[in-house]
Amino acid sequence: AAESGQLTLLIGGDEAKLGEARPGLEAIARDVKFFGSVGAGTKYKLILNTLQAIHLAGFGEAMRLAKAAGLDEEQVANSLAERPGGVMTEISRKSYGHQPEPITFSVQWIAKDLGYTADMAGALAHPLLDDVSKLYQAAMREGHKDADWTSINES
Repeated sequence: AAESGQLTLLIGGDEAKLGEARPGLEAIARDVKFFGSVGAGTKYKLILNTLQAIHLAGFGEAMRLAKAAGLDEEQVANSLAERPGGVMTEISRKSYGHQPEPITFSVQWIAKDLGYTADMAGALAHPLLDDVSKLYQAAMREGHKDADWTSINES
């Protein structure tokens, strides 16, 4: 992605210094997002990955419900990609039933990020995060740590 200039950079730090560095960053990134003080970009990344993991797990559950209801899984997946749609639904649809090659993000990496997000949340209740984290931890115990994180949609 860096070679083709397609990265999205999530930045925290000194905004003035970001302004100085922006021309160089734009050579490798299609989007540079500033979130505030040092560490804010990383905190946003953890929140984003948490929401995406919850979405992947939700897509998998929806597909299991569709299968149990006797619906055509391909038609359901394609329709879900249209509505509610969005990037994560499309990623889920494309990877449903097979692993992307190369993987985009591993089970062990998302499990790590979900743990960091729970730590960051402190005492704040986060039942969806807890539930999806359990799914990824179970996948790791079952030997799927190096599988693509989208494999959760088939658990």
